Amino acid sequence: MNNCIRYTLLLFSLLISHNGIKAQGTNTDDWILAKANEHLAASHATGLSIGYIVDGEIKMVTLGYTDQEQTDTIDTETIYEIGSISKTIVGLLLQQAIADGKMDMQSDFRAYYPAGHSLSDDVPEITIQDLATHHSSLPRLPGNIWNKKGFKMTNPYAMYDSLDVYSFMEKYYAKNPKKEYAYSNFGAGLLGHLIGLQYDQSVESLLHKYVFGPLDMTHSSINNVATLDDWSIAKGHDAKGNPTPNWDFKVLAPAGGIKCSISDMMQYAQAYTRSAQKSNPLYSKVLVPQREIEGTRSIATFWQLAKYKGINIIHHSGMTGGYASTMMMHPEKDIVIVALTNTADSIEPLVISVLTKLIKE
Repeated sequence: MNNCIRYTLLLFSLLISHNGIKAQGTNTDDWILAKANEHLAASHATGLSIGYIVDGEIKMVTLGYTDQEQTDTIDTETIYEIGSISKTIVGLLLQQAIADGKMDMQSDFRAYYPAGHSLSDDVPEITIQDLATHHSSLPRLPGNIWNKKGFKMTNPYAMYDSLDVYSFMEKYYAKNPKKEYAYSNFGAGLLGHLIGLQYDQSVESLLHKYVFGPLDMTHSSINNVATLDDWSIAKGHDAKGNPTPNWDFKVLAPAGGIKCSISDMMQYAQAYTRSAQKSNPLYSKVLVPQREIEGTRSIATFWQLAKYKGINIIHHSGMTGGYASTMMMHPEKDIVIVALTNTADSIEPLVISVLTKLIKE
């Protein structure tokens, strides 16, 4: 079946039967549903989930199927890889570590680096703040990931472990010693690893203790998909619609390894609303700007702050080999939006259009 026919049939099935939307009936909700249908039909994804919070009310739309065979429909508990939005959740662990007196934003990361592992003399001073704001001088990916035995471009992080981190840092030469803004998955993964060392616990256990558990996120994990066999998982697709394997992670999981459902993501999103932040200040602390970027943009604890057509937004997106995600907030109107899909194709345009619509209401 060619793509045109397949997506026409998929669109028809979605229009006559959508699942997962709450409190439907207003013109705005109808518009969002139609917009989501339009995005899915034009993409190479088989499924899409979007949730939004306005005036404290959570609404969710789930569309499509978990795979090309249309085996199972997407529902609110279907799991997606959320990619780099994981960094914002690990940012909460950092703020928790600061509150617990285990780390300090202005301290050099050497204070938390494991004893017995040396560093290259070329490693500059790198503070915890540098790691949390992508100002560390560290590369996007470590140079020794490519020649790691068993490396596959379709699953790039699977073999990279803590010993590889230490080996890389022993030989590191800073190509950007001025520490200008430079997005670094390696830096974020290193920070998550260091946080775990301060508690002598795995990042997974810390996430459940401080984020997933308190927010009742029962379908969220940083563990690899193969360990989640009792969960419904949307199968990933590349930007051309070809099925792709899930990404596995070891030490760099904090940079992009969390798997989550839209229901759980909306629990996470709700924690950022004004009323929720009053009861848990960690969610306001991670949004405090730490560094300016190019004048009109700034970065908090991994969260990006910017203006879009005069609108203040706080946002982060993620992408793995088979998934894309975006979470966006408009603090003035207390609006939060999350979108997840199972293809490696940006979902930001859909989120921006929904945000713009909701702000105008």
